[in-house]
Amino acid sequence: MGSTLVRLVKITDAFVANRGHPNEEFAARADSAVCQDAWIFGVDVDDFVHELDKEFGSVVWQIPWGTYTDQTASFRGWGVFAFPFWFVARVAKCIVCGGPIVPRPNPSEFPRRLELRHVAAVIEKGEWFDP
Repeated sequence: MGSTLVRLVKITDAFVANRGHPNEEFAARADSAVCQDAWIFGVDVDDFVHELDKEFGSVVWQIPWGTYTDQTASFRGWGVFAFPFWFVARVAKCIVCGGPIVPRPNPSEFPRRLELRHVAAVIEKGEWFDP
């Protein structure tokens, strides 16, 4: 797993450096979680997986990224057509219950961790398996 993990860490570091990170000194490691540590969440996950696909192939699409990354208020593909209905429902909920109209993601507190070492193990095995 060594070379796969090393390449994965380098790709993650480059991705985070290009996108920015709240901690300017962040450096990915084997035990870094994609969402909580690298702060890859929302629609940025798609861009990250595309980068991984270029290097490791389509096996990376088997990983249930939506389960392991904060997708709060993220819309993709045809889902963008649901945005107006979602927004009206959120405004109504805000009026009745209070709180923000658009919920803010909180990647550092997301309950499920997916560490880079597990992503590397999945790539090497060639199929998804639970951590």
